[in-house]
Amino acid sequence: MKLSTIVSIATFIIGLLCGLQVLAAEDCPPITTTDIVGTVWLDESQNSLLENEAGVAGVQVVLYTSADVIYDTDTTLAEGTYMFENIPAGEYYITISAANFLDGQVLSGLKSCLLDGTILEVDNDDNGIGDGPAPSSPIFSLDTGNFGETIEYIDFCFS
Repeated sequence: MKLSTIVSIATFIIGLLCGLQVLAAEDCPPITTTDIVGTVWLDESQNSLLENEAGVAGVQVVLYTSADVIYDTDTTLAEGTYMFENIPAGEYYITISAANFLDGQVLSGLKSCLLDGTILEVDNDDNGIGDGPAPSSPIFSLDTGNFGETIEYIDFCFS
């Protein structure tokens, strides 16, 4: 069972117990989370910036905790977007699965743009780092300052 499934079940149970007033109000802290949305695209302009270029559908994207535990996975949609919903506070990084680069797979023969993935907080630029077949984002933190927001700046380009 994925960690995200366990967290979702626990969140549901706590919410249910609080909603039914089985738990006292002081035992029912607000459940606060953040969503993460990003794009995987083909960098036709060769500048590591997303500028009306095609997204890549069918890419497996993996969200890890900073302790290298898989938290959740998603597959990009037709426009190349992925989404991780209801992510609690913590430190995470995102990886493009190495399986995407095998012969016959969606990223076969492509390489990460690897511009300078260390600059987060800027949307529509490449955030992949690492020389292997599975580029990752830098580790990033989600905390109370992110709750209720959608993080939209962790993107990956390939050429």
